[in-house]
Amino acid sequence: MPYEDSLEALEVVRDVIASHDLPPIKQQKFNGIFNAMEVQIEDDDVNLEAVAYLGKAVLSVARGYQLDTQQIEAALAGVNESLHK
Repeated sequence: MPYEDSLEALEVVRDVIASHDLPPIKQQKFNGIFNAMEVQIEDDDVNLEAVAYLGKAVLSVARGYQLDTQQIEAALAGVNESLHK
């Protein structure tokens, strides 16, 4: 799979969000975005712009819940870097 590294990087983002022990309904909002990112990454014709916007959505929701976004931004950068290899 050409984007296996990107999927692994996305898993890091999921883990960072999960480490905040959010209530299930709040976690579901992130999971929906992550699922959309995963579908984009798994496609042979990945839309980098869509993945970037979905990453911004993750950050927006995180800010809304007043999470520290520094680790999230770093993890999302890993996804971006792996997609541009």
